[in-house]
Amino acid sequence: MKFTKMQGCGNDYVYINGFEEHIPDEEKSALAIKLSERHFGIGSDGIIFINPGKVAEFEMEMYNADGSRSEMCGNGMRCVGKYIYDYGLTDKTEITVESFGKIKYLTLYPGKDGKIERVKVNMGALIIQTDFGLYDGAVNAMYGVAYGVSKDLDIFNLMHEIKPFDIWDASYRLIQVINYWPEGTVFVSVVDPGVGTSRKACVAKTSNGYYVVTPDNGTLTHIDKFVGIE
Repeated sequence: MKFTKMQGCGNDYVYINGFEEHIPDEEKSALAIKLSERHFGIGSDGIIFINPGKVAEFEMEMYNADGSRSEMCGNGMRCVGKYIYDYGLTDKTEITVESFGKIKYLTLYPGKDGKIERVKVNMGALIIQTDFGLYDGAVNAMYGVAYGVSKDLDIFNLMHEIKPFDIWDASYRLIQVINYWPEGTVFVSVVDPGVGTSRKACVAKTSNGYYVVTPDNGTLTHIDKFVGIE
């Protein structure tokens, strides 16, 4: 089996050309575990199959290092775009790639050597809500962290004037706006008296396809009641 090892911003995956390599579906999870092992395998965060698309031109089929399926990785998707062009699967610089049934739109930028040196992925929107206010650098720092993960994110503010530690209001503001945004939008809400402590964060996928990142403190109450969480 032929493979290519690639990394994007430190996220490293083993890429397999699904046009040429035909691995039975029931064997892919075990293969991901075996190849991803960093001492006795190739070593990676997982494996990604680049397949013919069902609803887009190409498909990214992604498995984590523990063998579980993964829906999406922006850095992995950028490497997929580079692979598709550099290995001659397309000569276009605007392509579509599906992952878990959702279509991403990629723009490829060739360098002077004809190889792709940059890939832009339409990653969708990130909505930020806090009780920090806008009078110091805390919110700006959150922008910096987000752009450090992906420069292709579109970041918007929900609000930052919630009264300090008012978890009920944070919960209400999320349910007030969430259904107006496109499916797949990610919401980050940081309203919590335990910021900086050992309180854990959680990521919830709603029953209608949104993602909410928040401390585990009750901020999901309205969404759980009126929308539902998978």
